[in-house]
Amino acid sequence: MVFLDTLRTSASRRLRILGVQACGVTVLMGLSAAFAGIWTPLEAQSILAAGGLGAPIEGVDSRARSLGSVGIGLSGFSFYHFDPAGAAGARAPLIQASLQPSWGEFTQSDSTQSTHASRFPHLAIGYPVNDNATVLFTYSGVLDQRWRMFSQRDLPLSGQAVTVSDEFLSDGGLAVVNLGWAQRLGEKWAVGATIGYHTGNLVRSLTRTFDAGDLGVNVDPFVQVGTWQISGPAATASVRWDPVPAARIGLGVEWAGDLEISPTNGTTLGGQTAEVPIRFRIGGTGSLTPDLDLMASVSYANWDGQGGSGLGAEARSSAEINYGVGLEFTGFGFLDRTMPLRIGYRHADYPYTFSQSEAQESQFAFGLGYVFAAIDEYALASLDLGAERGKRTAGSLEESFWRATFTLRLSGN
Repeated sequence: MVFLDTLRTSASRRLRILGVQACGVTVLMGLSAAFAGIWTPLEAQSILAAGGLGAPIEGVDSRARSLGSVGIGLSGFSFYHFDPAGAAGARAPLIQASLQPSWGEFTQSDSTQSTHASRFPHLAIGYPVNDNATVLFTYSGVLDQRWRMFSQRDLPLSGQAVTVSDEFLSDGGLAVVNLGWAQRLGEKWAVGATIGYHTGNLVRSLTRTFDAGDLGVNVDPFVQVGTWQISGPAATASVRWDPVPAARIGLGVEWAGDLEISPTNGTTLGGQTAEVPIRFRIGGTGSLTPDLDLMASVSYANWDGQGGSGLGAEARSSAEINYGVGLEFTGFGFLDRTMPLRIGYRHADYPYTFSQSEAQESQFAFGLGYVFAAIDEYALASLDLGAERGKRTAGSLEESFWRATFTLRLSGN
């Protein structure tokens, strides 16, 4: 059968997942078909998730997304796993969570299709030990691998054309759990550090259904499934400096160690250790007026030189660079409550190629917040909404999307 011959041929090829080589018949059938343009995506966060590495997730809240920020050097207090120093000096215990739906469409080879996904990219819990120290727990998304593709075509079997339907499903992703400490050092400095663990699962399946009318008999669908578990250590450290009351600078570094991908549930292919590069972040805030702040930030990770344990040479770009800039206006209120208004722009160069072309993403963002209760400038209860309009490009692939982020923060003794 042509189908079985194709499976045997595909088994020798490889797909990389966050720098991890995961071999498998089901993986390669879907990937090679996606590159050939014969698959129709039914549901996905981004068609770039089908490129092997997956779609990156930034574990930040609505405020950072609205400002185009990579999540460091923001004014006030922030609770991100890669910037623990931003939580130093928190005045009350808090819990913060975000929901992020997205909608989009992509065009490739004159074909336009829709994408949609929802996820929870960010959860944070902070507990102030005293006026200067805060314990921080975070759960943040890192990589999204949830997508589904479908194709229908005719294959010659026993001298006749038989209609077959293929559904390729990928479900999974990678997240990081961190526990950290933030400490304020005087009025101008704060430091923080976390230790954590990457955790994730990936399930991929290929289901082929044969048209009973063409065959003349009912044939059970052919199903091939592969499962993997991804794990590895994590650690972050950051510094916050307020040289003057109207300015802030933040520096952060992330270390991921070696990630292990392990086949599970009978899957025999795909075991690998991956080295992930150190990521650096720098950002700052400056007050233009008492009610208007300008914020800018950039992150950098060098994937070049990772060799076989990182992204492969044929899929690797030299660096992953993200930068953004935004404005926040806090002089507007509603019902005697503060209602911050925000706009921002962000650009990202992905650390890998899609169909041998470099992938990029850029978006404009806007958002607003509503503070239900606060102690001075510290929000005890707030709701933030951010919306982004962006696009992704990689060679002949073009995606446009809307992405919304809702963040609820509750705090109190």
